[in-house]
Amino acid sequence: MTFLQAYQAYRGSLDTICAFNTGNLDTEIVGEDIVLHLPITMNEEIEFPKERPRLRSRVIFDCANTRLVNSVGASIWIEWMRRNDRRQQYVFRNCPRKVVEMMSYMPDFLPQEYTVESFFAPYECLGCGYEGIELNLRGKDFLEAHSGGSPTVKVPSELNCPKCTGKMEFAVIENVYLRFLNSEAKS
Repeated sequence: MTFLQAYQAYRGSLDTICAFNTGNLDTEIVGEDIVLHLPITMNEEIEFPKERPRLRSRVIFDCANTRLVNSVGASIWIEWMRRNDRRQQYVFRNCPRKVVEMMSYMPDFLPQEYTVESFFAPYECLGCGYEGIELNLRGKDFLEAHSGGSPTVKVPSELNCPKCTGKMEFAVIENVYLRFLNSEAKS
């Protein structure tokens, strides 16, 4: 479904239509939720809708395909987030390494009210050099910190390598990569 079709289903009218200029951002309505599938590259060509979502709707960003977020794309993203209502609920799903790095390194990248549903963690085998990723799920592998507490992190620091009998280790500095789980990142 295109953004226009989703918007029409969502609002039932053509009040203020704003399309994504690259055509690579699919949108779907699931119940009251709006699911936005972020593109492979978030750069200067990305445009977000000018229409604000209803507060009762969650905006879910499916980041599964995103491989690159450059500084211009991040700036456009931050400006779009600032224009939206601070009370809006946002959910991030299937976050790859580049998106997690933006979440952890750029505090303004995340809105005030957000939940990370799932993210990928990178691993590397010191024996054979194999690089892999592991999907981590909220409630099973991690929970964000709340009220100044610490996050609950059960993300494995080692995995068995599928290519050899060695161990794969976390390929980044874990406490820096997972900074977005801290309550300070949510303020």
